[in-house]
Amino acid sequence: MKKEISISVFALFIGFYTFTSCNQAAPAEEAEAIPKHAHKDTIEEEVNDLVITSRQFKAAGIELGKLGTTSLTGSIKVSGQLEVPPQNKAGISAYVGGIIKSIQVAAGSYVRKGQTVMTLEHPDFLKLQEEYTSTKGNLVFLEQDYQRKKELLAANATPQKAFQEAESRYNVEKGRLASLANQLSMLGISITELNKGKITNVLALRSPIHGYITQVHGSIGAYAEPNKMLFEVVDNSNILVRLDVYERDFYKIKKGQKISILLPNQDNAEIEGRIVTLGKAMDNMTKSIAVYAEIRNNKRQDLIPGIFVNAFIYVDGHAAAVVPTETVVRSGEKQYVFMVNDELCSKPNVPGKDPHTVKDAAGNTIPLAYRMIEVKTGAEGTGVVEINPAQEIKPTDQLVVKGAYFLMSALKSGETVGCCAPAEEEGKKE
Repeated sequence: MKKEISISVFALFIGFYTFTSCNQAAPAEEAEAIPKHAHKDTIEEEVNDLVITSRQFKAAGIELGKLGTTSLTGSIKVSGQLEVPPQNKAGISAYVGGIIKSIQVAAGSYVRKGQTVMTLEHPDFLKLQEEYTSTKGNLVFLEQDYQRKKELLAANATPQKAFQEAESRYNVEKGRLASLANQLSMLGISITELNKGKITNVLALRSPIHGYITQVHGSIGAYAEPNKMLFEVVDNSNILVRLDVYERDFYKIKKGQKISILLPNQDNAEIEGRIVTLGKAMDNMTKSIAVYAEIRNNKRQDLIPGIFVNAFIYVDGHAAAVVPTETVVRSGEKQYVFMVNDELCSKPNVPGKDPHTVKDAAGNTIPLAYRMIEVKTGAEGTGVVEINPAQEIKPTDQLVVKGAYFLMSALKSGETVGCCAPAEEEGKKE
């Protein structure tokens, strides 16, 4: 029994020694290919190389490809929202206060220009009409007096002063009548009906445009304050799309360019539009510039101002270096691609050290060393995107076109190859 226990303890000690030795730091010649920030969550700018295992290569489904060049009629993806021009929106309010007698529309109702939406009543309405009627009657007398004095003056039968006084009274009353008529017209009271002796105690508020009622304020019996908006009317027959374009893309935008608008609230239904106006100022909050587009052949009534949309602006074709869209990965505000590190992969595998390449079952070389390169993206095409790399990428260089996000995750977390894996053994595992 004692002998069996001694053997077990010795085996445990040997296992512990093997485990600790295999987890020691990689040799100095190998360390340059492995990130030194394995315990950090952020990528340091000077660390952009990594080596993975063949098992990680398979699990990530990494696929390689090369930089392509094409004449790209690209698109710029932007976001924005539907808006109506100022001339297609109106507020309805009363020039004078009154008690709300009736509300004849509701939010969502369609109204025509001139249609009554609310009626108000107030004793002051009657007083204003009475004043107009009285002034009109007085003007008749003053006009007759003015004409009589004018004839007498021509015959030298009256003093010049008497004629001037008659003329002054007539002109003052004439101006007063015109002022009252304008005030009544602004209130919507018919002067024609008033001249027939028809006085109304109700003031009608009417819509100044065709459109839909979007806001209603007030209730029957409440006091409607003067110059306070009671209704809002929106005519959505001429809806525009306000798009927020960032500075890097703004120079590519021109009037007349075609856009495709996607409506998220309608399962990304697509409608067509064209750029009509370019903004002249930058929004300091979003660092974007407003661009407006019209919707072509807009006969839809389900487009509601304020809805957020996505859009693609189609820009002029140009020769561009492109890669599959999945090649580019984002970290923070920057974008990157991963390229096979030929410098490391060209080094021969040393037994007992981490390999930079292995062989698959067919004898093909699989690269396991990669370098991260910062890029800026440009126009997008069908499944491809234009890139402008911070350092040269040759047409012969191999890029990771699938599985790049795995490499980004490995670089951040330090998930690199384990030590003590001889090149020959790693190759056999393939």
